[in-house]
Amino acid sequence: MRTCSRQIPVAPPPARLDAAFVVNWLVDAEILCPFCGEAFTAEIDTSQGDYETVQDCEICCRPFRLEVRCAPGRLESLDALPE
Repeated sequence: MRTCSRQIPVAPPPARLDAAFVVNWLVDAEILCPFCGEAFTAEIDTSQGDYETVQDCEICCRPFRLEVRCAPGRLESLDALPE
């Protein structure tokens, strides 16, 4: 029986993450409900680019459409529209 004595090199793990490369994908944004007009804060995920979602108002509980325009780590525009 023949065995292989060749070792496969393994890269060492990085010592630590450089703060310049860490991006905060979650951005806090103030949203105005299109129904009751009250403002509340929500976390917006900017990691996936532009998207639409349905959000419930934290004050009156009515659902509304949220249109998010963003780049990684940066919110460009946010529109709350009646569903």
